[in-house]
Amino acid sequence: MIVQNNLNAEISTVVPNSFDSNGQEERIRAALKIAWGPLPDVQLKWLRRYCEYLNERLSFPFHAEYAEDIAGYRQVISPVPAIGR
Repeated sequence: MIVQNNLNAEISTVVPNSFDSNGQEERIRAALKIAWGPLPDVQLKWLRRYCEYLNERLSFPFHAEYAEDIAGYRQVISPVPAIGR
């Protein structure tokens, strides 16, 4: 993931690189502090750990994108500001 700073120093834009499922799994492992083995099933304890990980690393505000499938044949991507949790 590449973070580009906007001219306005208080707002950053997050631009994802091409999708890499192995890289995504490694990022999840790092967030959950799991070295090896299958990723765990969704449970409250893992969601809490992931939330703590994000709370330590995210800073607001930042720009994001919301992708929405329209009628199953096209995807619309809209910019959205992430202003807090």
